[in-house]
Amino acid sequence: MIGEPKAPAVSKIFSSLKIGNFSTVTHRDIYRAINNIAQSGSRIDLITVEAELRSLLGIGSNQIDFHLSYLVDLVNNTPSSRNVMAYVSIVKNAAVERETLSLLESGLVLMSDPSEGAPIERLGLVISSLERARSSAVGFNASGLAHMSDIGKEWLEGVEARFNGEVPLGLKTGLVNLDKILAPKNILPGSLVAIGARPKMGKTAFTLKIAEYVAIEEGKGIATFSLEMPKEQIYERMVSSRARIDSGLFYQSPEDVYNFDTEFAKASMAISEYNNTKCYIDDSPSVTITYIEAESRRLHREVPLAAIMVDYLTLMTTEKAERNDLAYGDITKRLKQLAKELNCVVFLVTQLNRKLEERGDKRPLPSDSRDTGQIEQDCDIWIGLYRDSVYHADSQNRPELMEAIVRYNRHGGTGTAYLELINGYVGDFLSNVVLDNPSTRKTMSAKYARK
Repeated sequence: MIGEPKAPAVSKIFSSLKIGNFSTVTHRDIYRAINNIAQSGSRIDLITVEAELRSLLGIGSNQIDFHLSYLVDLVNNTPSSRNVMAYVSIVKNAAVERETLSLLESGLVLMSDPSEGAPIERLGLVISSLERARSSAVGFNASGLAHMSDIGKEWLEGVEARFNGEVPLGLKTGLVNLDKILAPKNILPGSLVAIGARPKMGKTAFTLKIAEYVAIEEGKGIATFSLEMPKEQIYERMVSSRARIDSGLFYQSPEDVYNFDTEFAKASMAISEYNNTKCYIDDSPSVTITYIEAESRRLHREVPLAAIMVDYLTLMTTEKAERNDLAYGDITKRLKQLAKELNCVVFLVTQLNRKLEERGDKRPLPSDSRDTGQIEQDCDIWIGLYRDSVYHADSQNRPELMEAIVRYNRHGGTGTAYLELINGYVGDFLSNVVLDNPSTRKTMSAKYARK
């Protein structure tokens, strides 16, 4: 590294390696000296490093002679600085191994100390510490500052690949009215999508429809973490939704159901379709964000995930924090980081606070989720679900009408998609999209009024 690498290479080294990644005092002192010289803009060579070491350690330090002798040996025995990034990787990997072993030793001590709480609580602390170490290790892959010309080259390659159909566009939901609003980018990989609603608005049916589309129509991997419903119930709802049948079929004798054989054949077809998908469901109760991260990463190594569903936020077990909103804020931030890390879309369902019901217009707003942390700041897309007939018995809208209101979209437009909810199945209510325009919304509402 001394004297040979060009400036961009040196910059990449210092953005990748930390002083603490070195195991010995000698290596840390030498790296600190080289780093200081680079920051000052001076040339890095034996003379400048010697002068900086004397400044750091003191002119009369007994360590100077050993450091300099060792440094000369390093320079003479290094084949070429052109392999410097390979050496950087060796140092970083060794640092990860040391930290992990140290954490495991501390974990053994913690697990054997009953005074630190119940076994499950101690296990949670151990897993959290390991997860933080992992997140830090992932940070080793940071690319650092890049010049516009290099970024532009990569961007143009991506554009060309999309034009040639070599890489997929953003994720679609399978709901035409909603996808028209999200077009042309759709939902880009790395996005956190918040889905907010009050009870009885159809949150689960809405998310399961998206899961169905991703798994069956797109043939992509998807993991669903359900904290509210057992996996058997979710499976039943997904099968009946796909088959377009009433799930009550599975609770009656064949003699009591008209056209039973035909209806059950539809269910069998749906079951067969799901058996050939990359769709996974986890209904573990009281899961933590650490658990979701670990399970998602494990599955992603086997089946690349296009999407992750979390239903829903406030049922998750939070880690210790001064206030609930801070704990939920940590969860949303880490889910956003997980989306970027796995290059997939994370859908996060959140139940909104009941204050919105005090308003005249009860259509949800992003601010209605404010007591669940910083979801407004972390999400890339915010969708609120609303059914007027739930609040108003005399509603002019049909009971099945559902509004999916895209209030915020970092990558595209906003608007209201009109859908229908029938027997737990969510589909498009005609093929119309309403952009954010009060007068247009009134016109469309009238169009879908009871007749």
